[in-house]
Amino acid sequence: MPEVVMPRLDPLMEEGKIVEWRKREGERVEKGEVIVIVEGEKTTFEVESQHSGTLTKILRREGETVKVGEPIAIVGEEAEKPEAKPEPREEVRRVEVKASPIARRLAREYGIRLEEIKGTGPGGRITKDDVLRAARKRGLLKVEEKVRKVPFAGIRKAIATRLSPGFHQALPVALMTEFDAENLIRHRERSGKPSITSYVVKAVALALKKHPEMNLTLEGDEIVYHGEVNVAVGVDTPKGLMAPVIRRADEKSLKELTEIIDGFQERGRRGEITVAEQEGHSFTVTNLGHLGVTHFTPIINPPDPAILAIGAIEPKPSVTSDGGLTVRRRGHLTLVFDHRLIDGAPAARFLQTVKTLLENPEELG
Repeated sequence: MPEVVMPRLDPLMEEGKIVEWRKREGERVEKGEVIVIVEGEKTTFEVESQHSGTLTKILRREGETVKVGEPIAIVGEEAEKPEAKPEPREEVRRVEVKASPIARRLAREYGIRLEEIKGTGPGGRITKDDVLRAARKRGLLKVEEKVRKVPFAGIRKAIATRLSPGFHQALPVALMTEFDAENLIRHRERSGKPSITSYVVKAVALALKKHPEMNLTLEGDEIVYHGEVNVAVGVDTPKGLMAPVIRRADEKSLKELTEIIDGFQERGRRGEITVAEQEGHSFTVTNLGHLGVTHFTPIINPPDPAILAIGAIEPKPSVTSDGGLTVRRRGHLTLVFDHRLIDGAPAARFLQTVKTLLENPEELG
């Protein structure tokens, strides 16, 4: 019988996690119809059946992690008889299963079918405690109920795989500076409040055009210098950090950049950022300033040579030209670069250009 196997959904993928079966055993499926949702190395994918027929057997349950190429289900031929379908009584039981939302989530995480759990809630409803009790019986829960264990897989493992070379192979050096943000804040008020990240992305893009020695990537044993300026932006999502790319960022207006970044954040919350959108960058910008962080040293995002961290803008005492004291708002920047590819002086000149552009935002367009 034809098998459905765990597909390789992106180049780094070695295994995938079954998130949700869209079809049940015994149901008919058509070629090209989505039958299962899989979490790959960077994002979630819909997997289509390669055959038409009956889903005769589900081999791996929701919550299980499966190696690429291993079978996860069997689809019978179109001519197969109805006996491959489960008995009507089993289908009715599945439809009538009652469970709380948290119980359903825990059952998925532990890979336990709700049909196999006896509910103790009102009307036989399955509760959180019922799922945890079943998990303990199966040896899946060996700690207190307030602590749970899940496989180190999916997006967390993908982040580790992607960023480890940026820490273990690169020679990271950090440069920190502050910039006077008063002009930027006023410019922002006059311009419809573009995001702070958009200002920094535009400043970085223009600085990369001025300092082409920074616009490179390390690809195997080759250093590749790029003509286009493609900047990745760190996006916080429920599944972890992603870094979609803004193509030709130097050609975008602040308004366009803000719309693109806002779109990334919204789609990130919905889990819709694709693998392709996170490829083809030569520099990365990440922002924790809105969380009150002033300085941090992020890990370089391979194959980039550097990453710029945006810290919080906050009021600070400042010395005036006549020696007096005043209070001005100042922003914080940290440039982490790979010393294998870039020396300290060029990196410092690049950072100085970014600082100057942010202090003169009218030059950003």
